[in-house]
Amino acid sequence: MLAATGKLKEAEREYIAIIEDLPDYDFARYRYALFLDKHDRSKKAEGVLML
Repeated sequence: MLAATGKLKEAEREYIAIIEDLPDYDFARYRYALFLDKHDRSKKAEGVLML
C-alpha cells in the first residue's frame, strides 16, 4: 500500500523490517524483490533473492 501511494522509502523500510524480523519468510523476500524490480532496481532484486 505504501508503494502504491508513492511512499517508496517507507515501503522499502517495511520490507526490510519484515525480512529482519522473519528471516526465513521467503515470500517477504520474494515480494521485496518484485518491488525492487518494479522500481527499476533489478540488480538489487537479484541480490535479495540470492541471500
